[in-house]
Amino acid sequence: MPMLKTFVVSAIITVMLTVAASAGITVSQSLSKSQVAFEDSVRFKIKLIWDGSQAAYRFPKPLSPEIDKMRVRGFVSSVATAGSGEDEVTTKTFQYTLIPKSSGLGYISPVTIEYVTWPDSIPGELVTEALTVQIAEPQPKIEDEGSSTSWLIGLIVVIVLGGAGAAWWFMKRNRPTEPDLRPGDKFLADLSLARQNSGNDLKRFQDSLCRILSEYLVSVTGLSPDGIGDEKLADELTEKGMNAAEAEKLAGWFTRARLDKYRPVKAEPGEVIRLEAEIRAWFEKKS
Repeated sequence: MPMLKTFVVSAIITVMLTVAASAGITVSQSLSKSQVAFEDSVRFKIKLIWDGSQAAYRFPKPLSPEIDKMRVRGFVSSVATAGSGEDEVTTKTFQYTLIPKSSGLGYISPVTIEYVTWPDSIPGELVTEALTVQIAEPQPKIEDEGSSTSWLIGLIVVIVLGGAGAAWWFMKRNRPTEPDLRPGDKFLADLSLARQNSGNDLKRFQDSLCRILSEYLVSVTGLSPDGIGDEKLADELTEKGMNAAEAEKLAGWFTRARLDKYRPVKAEPGEVIRLEAEIRAWFEKKS
């Protein structure tokens, strides 16, 4: 099979298109390359920008891009705020690393981004546009030449693979285990799951919140709040070394959630969204 000669990839080719703007929030998308070698990767980025703090918009559902001829190898997200007061601007970024599965024209379908404003709890959505990536044919494999030396080549391959396997086993055995998520990151992940599973049922949300707050407090202070009275919880957390204002805030959320588990609860429309947004904004600012 002849070597690929016509495929050329520049050092960086960026394809960017601002797709939509709604209610003060804009979305843009970009690709690091419009053409990619089969053995290479491409970065697909979605960026949201709005005026105001990080708490001004919440995103209740994870993004689920549909991608043809490629698959996601890695994903990262970030949020940052610049300026202050009326000049405050927030940027939230989702970045996917894509690798080819087959050659041809790779297709990234439009991505729907659902959001909820805060504190108004007004839902909305943005939709990106479709993007394409030209994927080159795989590089041809070098075939053995000469039957007289095939056994020698096979022996060399066996020796090399055996040595590589032994080295891999040794490195894996001595590789340190991946660290667990930080308590705050784990709490935010559990909070998203609690919000999705609860819908608009405040009582169900408070039941989940009581549990994950208890797990968070145990992980950061070693103190389980389950057997401590409402009036004493903040003081007990402070004695464990927690900042007094932080202890008051967490104790307030926990005691309310614990009460709502066992009493009739009549919630205003959007109360679950508002409460989840308030807690998330506080934890994200804290971290």
